[in-house]
Amino acid sequence: MRVVVTGATGLIGSTVTRLLRSRSDEVVALSRDRDRARPQLGPDVEAHEWREPQAQPPPTAALEGADAVINLLGEPIAQRWSETVKPRSATRGY
Repeated sequence: MRVVVTGATGLIGSTVTRLLRSRSDEVVALSRDRDRARPQLGPDVEAHEWREPQAQPPPTAALEGADAVINLLGEPIAQRWSETVKPRSATRGY
């Protein structure tokens, strides 16, 4: 199964990615920084860069042939919920 994961380098995303790999699924990661994500995710994860997910659509190549998409893109939990952060999370439906 080919599974695309956004937020693959985060706390939950890294666990989901590891579990998918253990099932021999093909994992495709969308990351703001592909070069930083690659060593963390491992050589068998296909990493695509998506620098501005709020402003740009995801890379078409990353979604080609996908059987599933797991969207874990969002605000980090370990941060102060400031007046700047609150509106961003409200528009994403958190």
